[in-house]
Amino acid sequence: MTTRPDKAAVNNSGDKAIGITLSLDQITKAEAFASLFIIKPEVLAAIKADMAVNGFDPSKPVNVWKKPDGSRILIDGYTRVSAAESLGLLHVTAYEKTFASEADALAYAIHTQRDPSCRALWLDASPRARREWTMTLPSPRLSFPSKSGNAMPEPMGTSGASSTPP
Repeated sequence: MTTRPDKAAVNNSGDKAIGITLSLDQITKAEAFASLFIIKPEVLAAIKADMAVNGFDPSKPVNVWKKPDGSRILIDGYTRVSAAESLGLLHVTAYEKTFASEADALAYAIHTQRDPSCRALWLDASPRARREWTMTLPSPRLSFPSKSGNAMPEPMGTSGASSTPP
């Protein structure tokens, strides 16, 4: 992989990163998040090659869930963290988020991947992630309230006759 000079210029521009710097030993991996998306070997290799030249790109922070006890769970960025670990890097840039539950953190991790700029990630998602994504989509309404507010549709026709099945 060739390194783009424009990326190196951005990384070395002196601009302050938006996220915070965390050491890798401050971040805990969790199976619930690690299994959401498949790490493709060719993507890992490309990111690793870029990091070997440019270091961790602070414009692409990982997302961590900061729990009330102070622990930090990696919810997005497993490929980047794997590349950093394999290169012996000690720190990454991260966004810290708080969530009421693991379910909320999972929903957030999935939502961030649903961004239109990340649609290709759907193709790389594990079956579990696709199932989780699908479950977060709004359900179609199967019945609609009538004028009276009931969920049952009002009878049609004017005869008033009841119909009984044969």
